[in-house]
Amino acid sequence: MAANGSQEKVDVLIYGPSKPVVDNGFPANYVLHKFENQRDLGRISPDVAARIRGVAVTGLVQADAAMLAKFPKTEIVSSFGVGYDHIDFKYAAGHNIIASVYIQCTSMYRIGQAIARRLDASLVPVVYHSRNPAKGVSYKHYPNLIEMAKDVDTLIAITPGGPSTAKMINADVLKALGPRGVFINVARGSVADEDALIAALKDGTIMAAGLDVFANEPEVPDALKAMQNVVLLPHIASASITTRNAMDQLVVDNLKLWFEGKAPMTPIAETPVKGR
Repeated sequence: MAANGSQEKVDVLIYGPSKPVVDNGFPANYVLHKFENQRDLGRISPDVAARIRGVAVTGLVQADAAMLAKFPKTEIVSSFGVGYDHIDFKYAAGHNIIASVYIQCTSMYRIGQAIARRLDASLVPVVYHSRNPAKGVSYKHYPNLIEMAKDVDTLIAITPGGPSTAKMINADVLKALGPRGVFINVARGSVADEDALIAALKDGTIMAAGLDVFANEPEVPDALKAMQNVVLLPHIASASITTRNAMDQLVVDNLKLWFEGKAPMTPIAETPVKGR
């Protein structure tokens, strides 16, 4: 590892759309290699690939096993955004690669609690489902999602994407939610069975939906666009200049901290920090 203040050269791959805060955020001892998409990665020379020690992911490009395997000396992947279903964290953990994302205020429990506080202010009763009850939370916990769906009028999905949550909002859950039910998805498009959701909205299984994420984002099914009982938004919850600049800066800061011999600020739980 580069010691604090060391001028040892550190080769970093910047993978994804160009972002000024990231492009200009590293000191002179960092050697940056910029590639915007998977096709561009095919142009990287073997000698450069062998020197890459850090990866800055600046958009929703795939940092899967095949991509990470191109860079055998990678120590850290620092990603823009709050989700990490685009990162193969099992591969990363198995190859001693730490992964970090923007999780300071938007992890599953924290954003759920932030939503709950706002509902509390409007005197709306709140219950929740998760694999385990959250510590210090007074709201009623349902270990079974379908049982919770039967008891509520509005179901808000705010959970990480990935295989463990894929299509968890399925036809059975929507049927349990019922004809007065409203489904809101501000998590990932993969969380909902989109075909089942469209069918439920068409036949009145549920009353309405509010969506800002989609299965094949940014593509939105024409069937959803045509419905009068659906509110659609692009995935823009964090789209302010101040917030996006802060997210970009965190990508840089996590990499710099790591190569100064410190732990990144926002590591994901699946890739525990070792030796920090």
